[in-house]
Amino acid sequence: MNWLGSLQQLGRAVMLPTMVLPAAAILLSVGSLPWDAWGLKVVGEVSTVAGHGIFYFLPYLFAVGVALGLSNQAGQAGLAALAGIVIYDQVTRNFGDGTVQPASLIGIILGALAGVTHNRFKSIKLPEILQFFGGSRFVLLIVGLCSALFSFFMLWIAPILQHGLNAIATWEYSLGGFGLFIYG
Repeated sequence: MNWLGSLQQLGRAVMLPTMVLPAAAILLSVGSLPWDAWGLKVVGEVSTVAGHGIFYFLPYLFAVGVALGLSNQAGQAGLAALAGIVIYDQVTRNFGDGTVQPASLIGIILGALAGVTHNRFKSIKLPEILQFFGGSRFVLLIVGLCSALFSFFMLWIAPILQHGLNAIATWEYSLGGFGLFIYG
């Protein structure tokens, strides 16, 4: 498959988790209605919390959705992606300063890793003594190890990237209307 075909497949895979965004928008809209005036304050609170919950777990949804989309709905790839983003979250939470958190882009990266790894290694045969880790179990093992390494490196790379993005944003803001044009 050429690179354009791979990019189209990734685009279709990203569409799967984005289908949950209208549900979040509807829940947040329902939560903003004047439920207090109607005597049903809890309905608004539940709807608002549910809508915010979708946005909170959006990186996890992207990881699983992209993995499923790239692997032709293979559950093992989705599970590997979910394990990968959980590993990323725990490593960055326990060893970071709180500035590195899961984002939708990280979910897409780990989902793509799980989907591509599944397609490549789903039928791998290992020596008899290690065959338990062969096939789709090998995908879980590889994605877990790769996500641990990725999160370890992100502890140092993410603050540098954030500093660079902040510098670009400050520069564009200082340009006034022309900076807004460049941003657009």
